[in-house]
Amino acid sequence: MPQRQPVWKAINPVVSRLSIAVGYSKRFLQNYFAKRHLVFAVIQIGGVGLAIYFAVRPPAPGYAIGLLAFLAAVMTVHLEMIPAHRFVWSVLLAAFLVIEIQAIRIDRAESVAKETARREDESDQFKKVLDAQNLTFAANQANFADAIGRLEFLTNEQTGGNSIPILYNSDARADADGGVTLELRLVGKYALPHLRVAIYPRNREPARREALPDQNRQTTWELPELTRFSNQAIPPIKIYPRLNPGDGEEELFDAVLSTRNTAFLEKLSVTENKYRQYTVMWKLYDGKGKLICEADNQKNCS
Repeated sequence: MPQRQPVWKAINPVVSRLSIAVGYSKRFLQNYFAKRHLVFAVIQIGGVGLAIYFAVRPPAPGYAIGLLAFLAAVMTVHLEMIPAHRFVWSVLLAAFLVIEIQAIRIDRAESVAKETARREDESDQFKKVLDAQNLTFAANQANFADAIGRLEFLTNEQTGGNSIPILYNSDARADADGGVTLELRLVGKYALPHLRVAIYPRNREPARREALPDQNRQTTWELPELTRFSNQAIPPIKIYPRLNPGDGEEELFDAVLSTRNTAFLEKLSVTENKYRQYTVMWKLYDGKGKLICEADNQKNCS
């Protein structure tokens, strides 16, 4: 049977290796913290602590780059470095460079967020001011529109607005003296102030027969001035054409309808059939000679 190896002989290689590792570590620490490297080693340890702290709580931009420049300056005066020193210096420089980049990114993000919040606040304030101004403007505009509407109404009340007067024959039958009845009608909602009506026959020769009634020898028929004309009961106007019943002739008349502000010209054409019935066709023109409406198309009068 093989004999069992003593325990002290079995653990001897492990102890030997541990003693070698301890010895190596001791020599490494002695070299790392040697008197000529002690200040630099303390700075490196402090740099590692700051790097860990700044990794958790990034500083404002500029701090990390300042430390980076400080460590780079210290490294240039650290002579006779061992490889471990070089490695730690390199790690510290890289760490503070990354920390500075991260700090810049965070600062920019915060600046953008603050600027966005500021602009949103300014936009809200501007919107509130604009809404208040719009409300004030709308109220002023409504008041102005109301004032303009009242002024326009009063002006139209005084001038008659776009109302127009029309002469037309409501009864086609001739009266006992051969007269045709014309009535005055207002188209529009405003009354016409100071309306005067005068009717003149065109191209009528002077009466040759003294036996004709007085009204047949007239050359003008007028209404007294109407202080304020609306569609009220006004006595009709009678004119007396000189026509032979049923001969197909026509007689033309011009009616001038004038107010204080404007004037209208109505041209009438009168014919008489053999039954002593008159047909009156008319066309109404404004003061500039533009046709407004006519008997055949009265819808334009409105």
